[in-house]
Amino acid sequence: MHKIGQLFGDIELRCDHGDLLLTPSVSRILQYVADSCRSEDLAECAAQLVCSLLDEESLAGSLLRSAGVTPANVGSHCSAPAKELSSVTDIDAAGDVSAAEMIQRLPIAVARIVAEARRIARQDLRSEGISSEHLLAAILQFNTPVCRTLYQQGVTAELMLANCTRSEMAAEPITVPFTLESAEDVSNVEQFRMSSEMPYTPARVLDACMNRAREGIRVLEDCARFVMDDAALIRELKDFRHRLAVLEQKLATVRADRAQSHSIVAERDVSGDFGTELTGSVERIRHGTMDIVHANSKRVQESLRSLEEFGKLISPDFSGEMKQLRYRAYEIHQRMLMRGDCNDFRRQRLRRVNVCVLVTEEGCRHAWKQVVESCLQGGADMIQLREKNLDDQELLLRAEWLAQVCHEANALCIVNDRSDVAYLSGADGVHLGQHDCQVRDIRRLISPDLLIGLSTHNAADIESADARAADYLGVGPVFPSITKEFDSIAGLELLDAAKCVTKPWLAIGGIDQNRVERVVEAGARRIAVSSAVIGAEEPGRIVRTLREWFNGD
Repeated sequence: MHKIGQLFGDIELRCDHGDLLLTPSVSRILQYVADSCRSEDLAECAAQLVCSLLDEESLAGSLLRSAGVTPANVGSHCSAPAKELSSVTDIDAAGDVSAAEMIQRLPIAVARIVAEARRIARQDLRSEGISSEHLLAAILQFNTPVCRTLYQQGVTAELMLANCTRSEMAAEPITVPFTLESAEDVSNVEQFRMSSEMPYTPARVLDACMNRAREGIRVLEDCARFVMDDAALIRELKDFRHRLAVLEQKLATVRADRAQSHSIVAERDVSGDFGTELTGSVERIRHGTMDIVHANSKRVQESLRSLEEFGKLISPDFSGEMKQLRYRAYEIHQRMLMRGDCNDFRRQRLRRVNVCVLVTEEGCRHAWKQVVESCLQGGADMIQLREKNLDDQELLLRAEWLAQVCHEANALCIVNDRSDVAYLSGADGVHLGQHDCQVRDIRRLISPDLLIGLSTHNAADIESADARAADYLGVGPVFPSITKEFDSIAGLELLDAAKCVTKPWLAIGGIDQNRVERVVEAGARRIAVSSAVIGAEEPGRIVRTLREWFNGD
């Protein structure tokens, strides 16, 4: 296994259009850390970076300060007190510095964080380089003491990533069939009128926002119940929903006291609401449970804000209740995003895998890229890059290309053995053998959302602590393989031992079109194949044939 830092010495940070730049604030922070931090401890380096962000006039620094984070909160995580950045004066505030130049002088632990910031920045269509927001989001990807402190202050990785990876384009202005007329006395709300065929009433807004809030809470409650199985969250959300219903009834009572006898529902006009026909492109897509939680939490929060504001026109008490519910909604949002099983679209995707293809250039009948593309067109759910004789830079280039084409095809990309390459390339995970570093040690090196697979060759391997720590298992060899030599062949009997495993597992070893039926009959729901596919004249056709055995799953 290679350390992650080994790659930084000889691989220039790249992006699609040249060098990835650092903003002036990030340049100052990294130069300060390069000059002052001698530690290789990830926790120490993360704390130093957060202290530096607090001292820097940047968006991330402002966010930390607004959340109540102070040097006292995070300073205890630094072995030595952080000095002010004012001593860093040799960087031109108006210019950018190449990330490749800066990375050479950083401690390895800091370089890991910068590599993660680079990955986040490349997903942010608003940015041409690494900003302080990207750097803070990257720091929060690692499980360190200072990150746990930030989580307690409400600064979470999920919220930062949501802010840093917005890709939707700005919406076009919407032409609406009314105009607003000003009034000389703004204290008299009754002087405001809209020229429209449908007269404006607060009740119509309140009804729409109340519906959105209840619907969003119901989605979150279903997530807590059926996805997270979290009894405490279920009770919290159920209580929230019931409280909202009680306040809606109180609002009806207030309106009745003011001789507005009909409820806000009476003001509803679905057919006349042009907003029902408007749906953004982002709204049509959800990439995982985290997306659902985040979208519906924001829907609830925004609806409560509108209820608070428009409620002021009817009842200050109702408005105040909406404000308190909104604060509760923020807390629930944070709790749900901090749940590991909520922030895991890769693991959800893993459970849908049926056919994984192991690719090595040496075994390909055609050009290896052509073979990969054919496999993806044939429906391969996962591609594993298995190259043991390439130099680091060439291996990283291949992994980056493979990750891109796999993601475009909605497939997972796995790198064999090399956790550093998997991490830097943007792959979805790494696959380890029985003689590699233990899973729990690799987990400390890479982002928590990356998958770790483990090869198992007997019942003891399957039942080991290392196997329990992995995200998925490779079980075999089931048959002799021309791709890899084994001391012994486990056979189909090993699949019986794997049936009790609740996590995803793949049968592997010598599987082809003639043997797949026996593997499926033995209980396998996922297979890993290599020579039978990559050595074929038409790899995509072979993949499609193999997938037919799993169409019912």
